[in-house]
Amino acid sequence: MKRRLILHLGLPKTGTSTVQEFFRRNRDKLSAAGIIFPRVDVAAADISDWKTPAGHPARLGGHQPLAVELRSVQRGADGRGGHLPLWSAVFQQIQQSDAHTVVISSEALGGKVESLDFGGLKERFAEFDVTGIVYLRSQESWVISYYGQKVRGEARTSTPISDFRLYRKSERLRYSEKLDMIVKMVPLDRIVVGNFDDAVRVGLLDDFLQLADLPRDLASGDETSKRRNAALPHWATLFLVRCNAARLPDAAFYAVRDALGVMVSNGRDPELRPGLDVASPTERRTLRELTILDAERLAEKYGVTFRAQATESTYRPFERQDFVSIRRALKSDVDQATFRALRRIDDGFAQP
Repeated sequence: MKRRLILHLGLPKTGTSTVQEFFRRNRDKLSAAGIIFPRVDVAAADISDWKTPAGHPARLGGHQPLAVELRSVQRGADGRGGHLPLWSAVFQQIQQSDAHTVVISSEALGGKVESLDFGGLKERFAEFDVTGIVYLRSQESWVISYYGQKVRGEARTSTPISDFRLYRKSERLRYSEKLDMIVKMVPLDRIVVGNFDDAVRVGLLDDFLQLADLPRDLASGDETSKRRNAALPHWATLFLVRCNAARLPDAAFYAVRDALGVMVSNGRDPELRPGLDVASPTERRTLRELTILDAERLAEKYGVTFRAQATESTYRPFERQDFVSIRRALKSDVDQATFRALRRIDDGFAQP
């Protein structure tokens, strides 16, 4: 009987960090149940200086480097994948273990699957019963969440969402075609598609374990889901957009970002007028239309449906007074140099 290989392929912003943290934190517990979450030793493979296509250092400690190793820029001269030291080390770990199930998780394996070459892994994957797991969330929710990450992350996006590349690249939001590509590129025996919007209501880890056909009691008492990356409210994202547009220095920016996170987690509210949103009603309607256009094929072929949001809230743009109110609320949470930098942005405020 073949061992099972579960490939958690993302997508980004669908709880991947929560799932990965759970498996990292519980390696011993999982091992006792016959499940291995392989370790990836980048230093041993001498690729610690590899870069992702975005130009950022490859994330260490998880399975992200396994995707980096499959990218076209890392292939051998023959274009057929070359040597795969990280994957070879993973398979060696599996062979040396008594595990009947292997779990590998990286949103980079599914997010841009067209840039990866799985050709060198086909023979190794044939030794396993391979299940791919992909989570989706409604296009409207996903784009807005992804935009917020790009604003507050290393990319420090400063454009409004109307100019955000993911919003403008509507072909990337046709989920059924994305799944078609994953099925074509990754040597899977089957693909299982989860609905993130439903999963968070019942418990993401419970839902993932159920989709993976793993014992659900493995997550009993685990606190991981309570520490997952929480999105900032619209007003905080818009404040950071303004900081990015004004080129706030990195040190000050990260101090502000962290202070906003503390403010939100403590329930402190700058008491702004209602209606702030990173997307206008027109932009939200565009995303809902994409959900509707792809819904029939997505449901028929992959068994996933989304309920497009029908209600619209009152909308207003982010204004200088909003920036001033948030800046004042942050005064006690940032150092004087950071606060002075925010004052300079205030003095030169203009709509981004």
